[in-house]
Amino acid sequence: MEVFEEQADVIVGQWTTESFSYSGRHYTLEDCDALPRPVQRPHPPIIIGGAGKRRTVEVAARLGQEYNVVAPTVGEARDLRRRMDAACERHGRDPSSLVLSAMCTVVVGSDAAEAEARAQRLVDRGYEAGDGASALTENRDRWVCGTVDEAVARLRDLADAGVERMMLQHLLHDDLDAVELFGRELVPAVADV
Repeated sequence: MEVFEEQADVIVGQWTTESFSYSGRHYTLEDCDALPRPVQRPHPPIIIGGAGKRRTVEVAARLGQEYNVVAPTVGEARDLRRRMDAACERHGRDPSSLVLSAMCTVVVGSDAAEAEARAQRLVDRGYEAGDGASALTENRDRWVCGTVDEAVARLRDLADAGVERMMLQHLLHDDLDAVELFGRELVPAVADV
């Protein structure tokens, strides 16, 4: 765990100090002037990512401002939030100061047929096996997918489980209609969460 502490010290030092120097077991820097410096004060959040295993949860409780997990089920998110809270308490930290975020693939349509067509495009591009309908069915507990109402329900369930920030991974980069749908219908529907 010592290497993580050094990494945090080096990152924060470069963000907050001109002509930063550091000498540790794993890193040595002399007169490093990392530019441009971030505008956030005191510095951007340190996000620790992982699968929610004990070691990364402990590191996040000691050094991070956010813990990010990929595609959790609602039950996994709830369990991870509980373990994060316990780790914070072990380290004398207010559990509410450590944000839980999740990154999930998003495949949403204005109706079921449109969502299935978007999922089929993911299959056609090799992201998933089978067909669009089976991709949606098999990933329903891990993706934010289906109709807008289904996606809203999933996001609300994750929020109820302790997820405070979502990173929605839109893999169909050329599908600007989907992006418009997210902005027009999905985001406003969960803005109060």
